[in-house]
Amino acid sequence: MLTGSPITDMRVTLVNGRANNVHSVGGDFREATWRALRQGLMMAKVTDTAQLLEPWYQFRLVVAPDQIGRAMTDVQRMSGQFDAPETTASNAVLTGTAPVSEMQDYAREVQAYTHGQGQLELVVAGYQPCHNAEEVIESRAYNPTGDVANTPDSVFCAHGAGYPVAWNQVPEAAHVAYFDS
Repeated sequence: MLTGSPITDMRVTLVNGRANNVHSVGGDFREATWRALRQGLMMAKVTDTAQLLEPWYQFRLVVAPDQIGRAMTDVQRMSGQFDAPETTASNAVLTGTAPVSEMQDYAREVQAYTHGQGQLELVVAGYQPCHNAEEVIESRAYNPTGDVANTPDSVFCAHGAGYPVAWNQVPEAAHVAYFDS
């Protein structure tokens, strides 16, 4: 609902549903579930409980002790976080996390400023809140109610005919108890 991006790793539980021998056809529950999910996501969007996530790296950066300040400044510039550096006479090790989008080309930069002596190890650390969510959402300019192929609106049935119901009117029009959790 925020950017039109796919959702992954989500579990949905169908709580209630009814079929009608005359009016229900294959795929109705799939379509109804899809629309109900999008309607719920729209409710999360308007109540500011929807959150845009992005992939983050866990990193381990080894540089010369005189380059640790540069490394720490770089990680801060990339919206990352790090632990206190571990320094010995021969090297300094910085560990932490940073957004994948900001660190994609950093290995090349490390090689340049360490003259090939630095080491950067990256491991995907999962998803965390997007470090620049407002900017990303604004740049996508996604209009979920204008996305006809993925509409959050529903289709209800009465007296054998279907009629459209806007996503924000679903709780009042629902034929079953509406859960708000």
